[in-house]
Amino acid sequence: TWDAIVKSFRLSKRAKQDADAVDADRSKVAGEKYQRAYKLSAQGRYQEARTLLEEILREDPDHILAHKELAFLLKTTGDVSGAVPHRQTVKRLDSSDTVNRFNLAGLYTLLGAKDEALREVEELLIMDPSNSRFLELKRRLVGSLLTYPLHYSEESQQQPGEKRNLKLDDSVILDSPYL
Repeated sequence: TWDAIVKSFRLSKRAKQDADAVDADRSKVAGEKYQRAYKLSAQGRYQEARTLLEEILREDPDHILAHKELAFLLKTTGDVSGAVPHRQTVKRLDSSDTVNRFNLAGLYTLLGAKDEALREVEELLIMDPSNSRFLELKRRLVGSLLTYPLHYSEESQQQPGEKRNLKLDDSVILDSPYL
């Protein structure tokens, strides 16, 4: 029954218009060839997408979106080491792209290059010291997960006044394919 219900779902006219607008914007910003490669990749037609992306990069070696999509595609198809140079190129072209840098650290982690992953995470933490995803990745890389009692003890030592009972209000659990 559930499968039949899900198969019956259709995009509303508004959602279809929004999706078309995103596609048009992507074409305008990154080019028609990139848009076709993006769609092929989304359909799982990775070899065709790869061919187009490599063609784009021959024409424009600094095409950031093509490097990102090719890195995604290579990792998805199991070529993790092939994805690294593309993430590194994006880092060189736009070092402020924290999503790319986090993905690069994830690739290093998958490859067992712990020192490179840790170096990348340290640089990310300089850019955004309170980012929970970066902090969690660093904790996993250094192998010392902070337990709740230890965290409470450390935090309470930094706060003035007497200790009080606390109620957990929010929690973040890293869900990353890289770990």
